[in-house]
Amino acid sequence: MAVAVDVAVDAAPAARAAWFSLAPLMPVIKNEFGLSKDQIANINIAAVGITILVRLIVGPLADKYGPRRTYVALLVLGALPVVGISLAQGYESFLLCRLLSSLLVFSAVEGCTFITP
Repeated sequence: MAVAVDVAVDAAPAARAAWFSLAPLMPVIKNEFGLSKDQIANINIAAVGITILVRLIVGPLADKYGPRRTYVALLVLGALPVVGISLAQGYESFLLCRLLSSLLVFSAVEGCTFITP
C-alpha cells in the first residue's frame, strides 16, 4: 500500500505538469506551426472538453478494475500523447495528441481515490 501511495503522490503532479505546461508555450507553438487564433482555440477546447468524456468512461472502469489499475493504465496511455506532442509535425497531429493528453489530467483525479483517507 505504501508503494502505491508513493507512486500516486509522485505521479499526480507530473501528470498535471505535462498537461498544463503547454499553455505558457502556446506563443512558441503558434509560431512554430503557423497556427491561427481559431486553431489555438480548437486546441484549448479539445484539451479541456475531452475531460468530460474521459470522466464518463474512466468512472466505470475504476469501479470494474479498481482505482490502482485504472490509474496506472491512464498514466501509461497518457504518456504516449505527451511524447506525440513533442514529435508533432503539424496542426492535426498536435491537436490529436493534445486531445489524448487529457487522459493525464484525469489520471491525477483518479489517483486521489487511493491516496485520500
